[in-house]
Amino acid sequence: MADALLVARGITRRFGGLVAVNAVSLDLQQGSVHAVIGTNGAGKSTLINILSGEIAATAGSVQLLGQDVTPLSQPRRALLGLGRSYQRSTIFPHFTVAENCRLAAQAQRQRPWAIWELARHCPEATRRAQSAIERAGLAPDDKLYMARQIQARDVTLALLVDVSSSTAEHTGDLPPGPMAAALARVHGRPYRTILDLEKEALVLLMAALERTGDTYGIYCFSGSGRQDVKFRVLKDLDERLSDTAAARFESMRPLHTTRMGAALRHAVRKLRAHESKTKLLLLLSDGRPFDLDYGQQYGDGAEVAYAQNDTRQALLEAQQHGIRPFVLTVDPHGNDYLREMCDGIGYEVLNDVAELPLRLVSLYRGLTG
Repeated sequence: MADALLVARGITRRFGGLVAVNAVSLDLQQGSVHAVIGTNGAGKSTLINILSGEIAATAGSVQLLGQDVTPLSQPRRALLGLGRSYQRSTIFPHFTVAENCRLAAQAQRQRPWAIWELARHCPEATRRAQSAIERAGLAPDDKLYMARQIQARDVTLALLVDVSSSTAEHTGDLPPGPMAAALARVHGRPYRTILDLEKEALVLLMAALERTGDTYGIYCFSGSGRQDVKFRVLKDLDERLSDTAAARFESMRPLHTTRMGAALRHAVRKLRAHESKTKLLLLLSDGRPFDLDYGQQYGDGAEVAYAQNDTRQALLEAQQHGIRPFVLTVDPHGNDYLREMCDGIGYEVLNDVAELPLRLVSLYRGLTG
C-alpha cells in the first residue's frame, strides 16, 4: 500500500529443524498502532527481531519507506528511521527522566567522550535529551511548582587503592564487540588488567560522589621496604575534581609490593584532620599485605604474620579515632587471611574482578546509605 511505512513479505525464520516464524506478511500503516499477539513461544519476539534487523530472516523481505532493507544490519536500519524498544527497558531507576534521556543521546551519537568529564557538561547530549522530552510532552508545566528537599549528608571518604605489581595481571578478555573495542581505545590494548578495572571503578565511584556531594579523597599505595613507602595523592580531600587530578589517575602504574599499614595510617591522619559526622576509610586491594622488610627482626618466615598484624593494628587504630574502615579485595583467596586480619572489621571478597566497577559503587551506597 502507498502509505505503508514498513512492509514485510513471507518472513520465515528457522533454527535448525524448528520453524520459529513461518511466512508472515504484514503492512504497518502511518498513523496507526499495530499489535502482534500470541502465546509464549509463538515467535513474536523473533518476528520483531527480524523486522528491526537484530537477526536475519531465513526467507522473506522487509521494506522501509519503499526501500529494501532486508540485507541491512540493525544499526543501518536505525539510521534510516526504524527503531525498537525492548521489553526490559534499560533505564537507571535513580536517574531522572532527563538523565536517562541524556544517556541515550550519548549512546546514539557515540564519540570519544572525555572519560573524566561529567555528563551534564556534554551540551549536545543535553540538548537532544531536552528536545526528546519536549516532543514526548514531558516538559515541566510552568504552572506547576516543584522543589527539591535536599537531605544533608555529612560523609567523608578516604579510598586507598592498591597499585602493587600484581595489579598488572591480566583479567578475562571481553568477547569481541563494541564494549571490547571501546575499552581497547580507553586502555590502549585489547585486554584489561586488575589496575584497569580499578581505574574503571574509580571513574564510576567519582561520578556518584560528585552527584551526592560527599567529600572524598583517593590515594594509591605500594611499598619497597620501610624507607620507600609509596603513598600518592590522586585527589585530596579538599581538592576539587579537575583536569590536573584526572591526569594523576591516567598515570597510575603497577609498582612494588603491598605495604598496607603505612598507607592506612597516613589516610587516617588525613581523615582525622577533616570534620565530618561520618568518616569512611575504604581499602581496595588485590592480595594480602606484604613488603620486603616486614618483620625481619623476628627472623625468617615472620614477614607474612607481621604484615597481617601490622595491617590489623592500623585498621583498629582507625576505629579508635571514630573512622569506619572497610576492606574490599578481589583476591579469591582473601578469606584465608581477612577472616583473622579483619575480625570485627568489615570486609568483602569479590570473586569476579570484572564486577569491581559496579560493586564498588553499590558497596559505597550500602556503607553510607
